[in-house]
Amino acid sequence: LACRFGDYGTTPATYLRPTMLSCVAPEPTKTLGSQPQSVDLVVTVNGAKWTSTAIRFMYRPSGGEASVVPQSGPSGGGTSVLVSMARSANGSFLQDDVLACVFDMGVAVAGSDVAFDVDAEWVDAQTVRCTVPPMESDANATTVHVSVTANGGTVTSAPASYAYFERSEERRVGKECR
Repeated sequence: LACRFGDYGTTPATYLRPTMLSCVAPEPTKTLGSQPQSVDLVVTVNGAKWTSTAIRFMYRPSGGEASVVPQSGPSGGGTSVLVSMARSANGSFLQDDVLACVFDMGVAVAGSDVAFDVDAEWVDAQTVRCTVPPMESDANATTVHVSVTANGGTVTSAPASYAYFERSEERRVGKECR
């Protein structure tokens, strides 16, 4: 069971269910420049015969450092945030991408970090909108890392920080501002 990514190479595939496999794309062997590059992705079950119909897989240049606005919100989640890449970044979000914001809670469960993927809405080539999930009760910190994925691959090269605060802090700040 394997996946072949155009001229970039073949990697082992993992069976997930009858209509789904998982495979890790090899690093591109050619310089991508500033534009995404698509290749044919085909699959084999025996190493000899490959699927006759390819799907397009998009390699993207590395994105820029992410920023998030607003930078904080209540621990219960629900805040709508804009996550953007630096305008000078080579990467970009395409309108037909399947986009997600990833909130890394900094919690280790069975040796793996807990991260929440939430759907993201395309705003423009550098910005997506998503809704912050509730803070994980076992979180080690109240500040988490936020990054963006497109079609399952990370687009932002450096995550942004988002800080959760308790509702009592929100009320205190609100009273001080009046």
